[in-house]
Amino acid sequence: MTSNFPPEDPRELADFPTAEVQHSLFRIHRAARDARYFGMKGVFRWDDPRGANGEFGTCYLAESETGAFLETLSGFSPLSEQLVNDRRMSELQFVPGAVGRIADVTHESVVGNYGIFGDLSADGSYQLSQQWALALWKAGFNGVQYRAQHHPGFSETAVALFGPPGEQGSGPGLLEYGKPEPDGGPEPISEALLDEMKRRFKILVVPAVPLPW
Repeated sequence: MTSNFPPEDPRELADFPTAEVQHSLFRIHRAARDARYFGMKGVFRWDDPRGANGEFGTCYLAESETGAFLETLSGFSPLSEQLVNDRRMSELQFVPGAVGRIADVTHESVVGNYGIFGDLSADGSYQLSQQWALALWKAGFNGVQYRAQHHPGFSETAVALFGPPGEQGSGPGLLEYGKPEPDGGPEPISEALLDEMKRRFKILVVPAVPLPW
């Protein structure tokens, strides 16, 4: 069954269920980029569908390190050691008082009230979810809590946070680091997490092969 498109009038979403996100979130990102980056390419699940002509950027976060890994790196096969080494893991939190309502599309009531089903978190085209992202933005929401697509059991939760496009940097914003970053920037992906992904999900990292010259 396919979810409905959002209503045209954003006022009809005033009573949409919300999520209370009071814990740390995780993001895997390129080492050269700040973790607090809000993209607006219009090609990912909860992006503004208007892309570069849109009003908001989206920062994708996961409830756990496992979820961040699955959403970011599980689609690469083989997964190269170089690709992993070029990424970093950051722990982030909402800046107190800066983030408003987060719509919860995992809430049971959205089935009957809005005609939303699991496909909104898992459909491969992103057309429908992007329309919902735009509608929720217009209705005053700061993001969406949803199910991480790449977990086979659909049990990992993720958050797509809406905000000003681009890199937040060190100034006032919606996100802050959950702990002081070590010298040299965010931490590499840990060996413990790589071992967990291998044990649980059979995701193997292929070592870099040195050139013969």
